Amino acid sequence: MKNHKTTRRMYAAWNFDREIADLNSESEKGWQLSEGRSFSSKFIRDNSIVYRYAIDYNTDIPDQIRYREMFAEQGWQYINSTFNGWHYFRKVYDPALPQDEYTIYTDSASYKEMQKRWIRIASILGSIMALLAALNLFHVIYAPSIAQFALLGALLAMAVTLLAGAQIIKKANQNGAPRKRSGGSFLFILLVLFAVSVTFASFKQYVSTHTQYEAQQLGLPWVIEVDVKLPDFYRFEAEVSATSPAYVSIGDYYGKTYYEFSGTEIDEDVSLFLMPGKYVITTHFGSSAEDAVGTFVYTLS
Repeated sequence: MKNHKTTRRMYAAWNFDREIADLNSESEKGWQLSEGRSFSSKFIRDNSIVYRYAIDYNTDIPDQIRYREMFAEQGWQYINSTFNGWHYFRKVYDPALPQDEYTIYTDSASYKEMQKRWIRIASILGSIMALLAALNLFHVIYAPSIAQFALLGALLAMAVTLLAGAQIIKKANQNGAPRKRSGGSFLFILLVLFAVSVTFASFKQYVSTHTQYEAQQLGLPWVIEVDVKLPDFYRFEAEVSATSPAYVSIGDYYGKTYYEFSGTEIDEDVSLFLMPGKYVITTHFGSSAEDAVGTFVYTLS
């Protein structure tokens, strides 16, 4: 039988009481918290005791020793703190004692002050995320890519989570209703979207070339090979200035053409969805333009 385990759960800041309920439930099953963290918790098996847990949020503690002594005087045992200001405590459970004995914020003024602080933080951060999402939307429209779609989704998920959380706390303050379980799923979606965004951005193919083409010297089509690693939307930009009409196409090795154009003065900017594989950008002049010359600038990004 294992004596240690790690659970991976995510809780919205305003649902810290849900985390407390889960910690209490684990304690009743014989699993006692040894370290609380932002996205996971470590437990050690001990069936001989049952605890009740409490979590305090405080990022400004001038005297850490006095802070912990204050809780110790009330019977709370300090466990650990996270980097972002959450502090975990526990107290041996005695069913004969009133429930108030296992609540840190026994006075409503302190509890409401903490809630007001979270309303303010969630509202400000949520508004910032919504603004960033709106700005990112223009980038998605102008240069769509899976990385940008994922980033937009992550920003929207963060904005909705934070702004909805602020409303949940406000309603709880107004009518005393229990807070709904909310935010964990959005946080999970957020992390997935950020991971997708970073992955696709890091593997995005980028090819840029600036070449002087002389048909008389080469005699054959000019071919640029491109190796696409991940499926995504790619911008294909082409600038051509030639003495005779040039024919340009982008396609795969199987002969499929995704886009083509021709002319002596060309300025193209198109968005193409490409699957992983090898692609070629082919340029050539007509057979009658044996001594044609041209300047070509191609970018695939």
